[in-house]
Order: sequence, then C-alpha cells, then structure tokens
Amino acid sequence: MALAGAGKGSPTGFWIPPLTKFPSYPYPVYVYMRWRGLLAGLQLRLFDLTMREPNPSCGWMSLLFPTLALAAGGFVFGHTLGGNSELLAAPTASLDLDGDGLVDVQEMILGTNALVVDSDGDGYSDLEEFSRASDPTDLYSAPSALSEPAVAMTGRAQGGVFHAVTTIYVPNGDLTGTTVTFGALVEGKLYNVDPMLFFVGADLTVHPASNGTDSIYVLETPIPEYLLLALGSTGIYATFSPAGATSITHVSALNLTGINGVVCQVVPTLGGSGPGSMYRPLSDGPDLPLAWNPSSICVQDLHTIGVVGPILQQQIDASSCDPIGADSYCPPDCNNLAGTIVEMIDPLALIGG
Repeated sequence: MALAGAGKGSPTGFWIPPLTKFPSYPYPVYVYMRWRGLLAGLQLRLFDLTMREPNPSCGWMSLLFPTLALAAGGFVFGHTLGGNSELLAAPTASLDLDGDGLVDVQEMILGTNALVVDSDGDGYSDLEEFSRASDPTDLYSAPSALSEPAVAMTGRAQGGVFHAVTTIYVPNGDLTGTTVTFGALVEGKLYNVDPMLFFVGADLTVHPASNGTDSIYVLETPIPEYLLLALGSTGIYATFSPAGATSITHVSALNLTGINGVVCQVVPTLGGSGPGSMYRPLSDGPDLPLAWNPSSICVQDLHTIGVVGPILQQQIDASSCDPIGADSYCPPDCNNLAGTIVEMIDPLALIGG
C-alpha cells in the first residue's frame, strides 16, 4: 500500500470515515486512485475523530438530477489489500453470526443459512458461491474449478437505508491495476456514477476464498431508501476488469423497483410461456408492511417492447402472487401490475464496452 503526503487538500473533495482496524499502525494511510485520468491521493486516517464525516445522502440525491451530477469513469486500484479484515468504518448494524461475509439479514434474503458458512456443504462458502454465480443452497451447484475474476450484486433495506452489496472475486487477492466502475438506470437512461459515491460511508471487507489464495472483497454502500422508491423502476450495476484489460470483462446488475413502499429486486425468469420476472423484497419480515402476503412472491409474464443498448423495456402482461413455501412476501398491489412498463439493465450487453 503506497504512502504519500496528500492531506486535506485532496482534489477529490470527499471525506472517508476513519479506519476501524490495524490499531497497531498509527500513521495516516493513503490509497491512490486514478479517476477520470487524474491521480488523486485519498486520505484515510486511523481513528481521527476530528475528521469531517460525509453525508452520503447528499451525493446520492444527484440521481434525481442525473444530467447535472453523474460523472463518467471509474478508478484503478493502485494498491494491494489482503487478509480477512475490515478496512473502512461505518460498520453495519446487522450481525454476521457465521462470519462468512454475508450479514444475517442478507442471508435470509438469499435463502442461505445464517448460522453456517457453507449452507449446502459443498466446500465453498455462501459468499464465494454468490460471488461466483453458483447456488449456495444447492449441493450440486459449485463454482468453476478455474480461478477467474467475478463480480456480483445484491442488497437489503434496513431502517430506511438501502445497503447495496457488491462482491468482487479476485484471483490471488491482488487488486493492483484492476478497474471498477459503477452505473445507474434513471428514467430510461443509463448513467455512469461517480465511483466515490459507492465508497463514501461504505464498508469494505476482505474474505479468503476456499483455495486459500484468492480473495473476495465485499463493498456495502448505503443509499437512502426513499431515493430508490422515488425513482421507481431503476437499477445499479458494477463492472470489474483485471489488470491489463482494455474493456469491461465482468458485470453484475441489480434491477430494482419500488412497490407498496418496499424496494424489490426484479429477478428475470424464463418459463414455458416466455420471459417473466419476479419481485423479491429486499427486506426481512419485520420491516415489511403487514399487508404483504407471506410465503408467496409476485411473478409476472412479460413481453419485450424495446431494447435501447443495455436497457430492456418490457410490459407486464399478467401478474400474481404465487406460493413458494419459503421466506418471501408478495405485495398487495401485485395483481394490479398488468400493463405496467418496466425497464431493466441487461448486464451482458455491457461486456466489452
């Protein structure tokens, strides 16, 4: 990790909460980021309680005015992080009883066992399977034997805050020279989001992979829940490219919608009648209104009415609450969604960009 003398004159103009680990290292730590072609020193000072804290809500409000405040570009990591340690402050309010890197509420949403690191007993942690696009609840679904980079996204709403969770699987655990970008779908248009919005006030933790050499980075970004509800049909995405790559190689998108006051993930499905989707509430039971129906989920039949680059425009033909016998809930307005136009990010269409 590089050290330098950037200080409070940092050209980024953002402030990061103090670090919460490495108490034996009493000196300021600087992380170099290349952002829009500039090299900026971003100061992260250990236990500096006099540092001015940011208000992430102010930055995220720019999504309501995307043409004014969203900046293109990502950043390139210029340092190496490793180990199983928490790097940033603002720890989450939720417990992670099994210590696998997925907090208990997130595991409930994903359907994994919050008390067991490896829910299906296949030798891979729930976090690793989620990060590498295998099913952590299926013994016969496992990640590829090849050690390849991967990125995945999920999220949860707690106490008025939506926690966007981005996981990055990094072979050898070395982020040096890798590139991460973020974006958002707002009112039918896709915008690159200033990467600093995903780091200010966020948690970044590092966890070992099953092979003992690779690492999984988990970034939890707080976003005001009311903002996502105001945007209606929206989505966020993350891209990850290894060192030396000249284009985007790995993408994950989290398509979202607000219904009956709850942020839901729009999960694409494919059935016998064609394309569809289901609305997975990204909240646990106590945070859901009483009118939501338990042990069921809102499913839709769709047909595509337009494709604009990586954005799919689809109309809901039919919508209903289907029983699934699992921890999920269906909104009271589910049966009234026919005719609604929804927009989703197609992550595969972003690869190579």
